[in-house]
Amino acid sequence: MKFQSAVVALLCGASPTLASKRQHQQVLIVDTTPINVLESESEYVQKQAAQSYTRLLANIRPNGAVQASPSSENPDYAYHWVRDAATVMSAVPVANATHALFWKWAAFETTLQHTQNPSSPHFTLGEPKFNLDGSAYTRDWGRPQNDGPATRVLALVRFAEMYLEQGGSLDKVRKYLYTPEMPALSVIKADLEYVARVWDVQGVELWEEVRGDHYHTRLVQAAALFIGARFANKMNDAGAASYYTSKAHEVYRSIESNFWSVEKEYIQSSIRVQNGPAAKTSFLDVSVVLAAIYTRHAFSLAPPALSDSTMHSFDGPQVLLTALQLASKMKELYTINQIRDDLAPGIGRYTEDVYDGYTTTGLGNPWFLATLGYAELTFSLAHQFCRLGSISRSASANPLMDKALSWILDGGFMGQSLSSPITPGISQHLSCIENSHEFQNLIQNLTFAGDAYIARVRAHVPDHDGEVGNTVGSLSEQFHRDTGFMQGAVELTWSHASFLTMKAARDDAMESCSRVCGK
Repeated sequence: MKFQSAVVALLCGASPTLASKRQHQQVLIVDTTPINVLESESEYVQKQAAQSYTRLLANIRPNGAVQASPSSENPDYAYHWVRDAATVMSAVPVANATHALFWKWAAFETTLQHTQNPSSPHFTLGEPKFNLDGSAYTRDWGRPQNDGPATRVLALVRFAEMYLEQGGSLDKVRKYLYTPEMPALSVIKADLEYVARVWDVQGVELWEEVRGDHYHTRLVQAAALFIGARFANKMNDAGAASYYTSKAHEVYRSIESNFWSVEKEYIQSSIRVQNGPAAKTSFLDVSVVLAAIYTRHAFSLAPPALSDSTMHSFDGPQVLLTALQLASKMKELYTINQIRDDLAPGIGRYTEDVYDGYTTTGLGNPWFLATLGYAELTFSLAHQFCRLGSISRSASANPLMDKALSWILDGGFMGQSLSSPITPGISQHLSCIENSHEFQNLIQNLTFAGDAYIARVRAHVPDHDGEVGNTVGSLSEQFHRDTGFMQGAVELTWSHASFLTMKAARDDAMESCSRVCGK
């Protein structure tokens, strides 16, 4: 089947200044002229990916620190977040040209692990952010954030394994990244020991607002322990590998038992909440989707091997139903999402959000990294299904998957509510061999939605040169729910990283889906 691309017409108009963006007095003009999408969207992805990579690298300091954004005031994001930095480095290709960059970052992270901070002594590695010179940030903040060490494991193991595959020095990896000796002093080993010890301790989630138990934190912790056990075996640390595997199963079982709401039919982002925004009551949150796509490679290499290990996989029904429900809520929530039906909805963090990029007294907006996360999810699903030539991983039908697939076919990833009847057994009988036409329709819907999310992003970024943070290739943190203008931290490194990982997923989908079912 030929790879399908979304039919796109871009919003256009003069790029606003930062001042005009803050005033929200202008609105984007809708241009309804169709463009040649198949060529234009792919060309845009290539150009934006190059711009995003350049801006991402510009935000990495010579000492290995990864600044979240050049914005140093209103908002002040000029810090190194452990989680954010690891997420960003996971988007950087591992190649001879980038080896030195990874080693500098690894050395900086090792220094941070031994830096006394307000989370010391019991949760030292859970300290969320540091000054760019590596010194501790000592003011009040949401502590600890225990997804940071786990995310760092995922990024460092990815680097170490690819570095070794490319002929890198095993002695160097053993000396600077993973040393079996205890107490753990090497960066990966120290993080794994920390995660194994504190995984069931409550903390603050990735949005730095809620204290409790968090799905995103638990899933990256489980993935880190599974992939860490695999890596420990490679480093001749068999005893530790067995321990990490045992702990990984504990973490994964806790996820299976606690976060899925049977009544609401979505994964709750936080449970047993101690405090957080009073308005946040649904806990229907894009962090669930982000957790699923950020861990998919780790779980593919080191799967949980439990009775229902796909429950919280990126292609599992629980994750899909969560994503579809949130997309439909976001479609209704933001004015810009109601203007054009051929653009996918801009996705925010959660429906009750009041952080507008500057204050917590406004209304939340779509985020670039969230919207790009949805594109990455749809392309990842298309690639997975095209690669397998089918949907089902088991011989039995799954009613939740039946609902998810029916919803996707009904435009769910474009933000539509489920209006057509659910097809019983569709998850069991959808492949190149059985119901091939419907199977290919599903792939088309996924790739259509993926490019429609790209088109949504494209509609809200500058298309000509301007000032710093507001020029061709710029991606801020958010875009305004009514005007569509970018706002919040400029050149958010995480936004650029999200574009790069989305492009990688799109490339995989284009390759596998171009020859699905023998076509």
